[in-house]
Amino acid sequence: MKTRPPLNPELKFPYKLPDLMQKGVDLEAQFDLWFSENTEYAVAEESSSAVASFDMIYDDMKDKKNQLFWKYVIGEHSYDEMTKQFEAYKKEIDFDSILAEINQGL
Repeated sequence: MKTRPPLNPELKFPYKLPDLMQKGVDLEAQFDLWFSENTEYAVAEESSSAVASFDMIYDDMKDKKNQLFWKYVIGEHSYDEMTKQFEAYKKEIDFDSILAEINQGL
């Protein structure tokens, strides 16, 4: 566990992003600022144990997360709906059992 590095909210880029992309960047910056002040986190780029069931769903899970996030950014659904849909997806793929399998290998 470690804290995230401080975020510099004054950082400005020398170019203009399209409006939709700027909205996503602003949301992420707002979250990063809150997160850096309120949370500790652990980062794992890859699973720490060889779990075939995790390897099979890894890319699909990232795609689902990105799909739901961008629907939130463009206003197709609320934050609560986004998290509700992701939790339903986790149940659909039985993520709890995959996580238990990963933890068993630690």
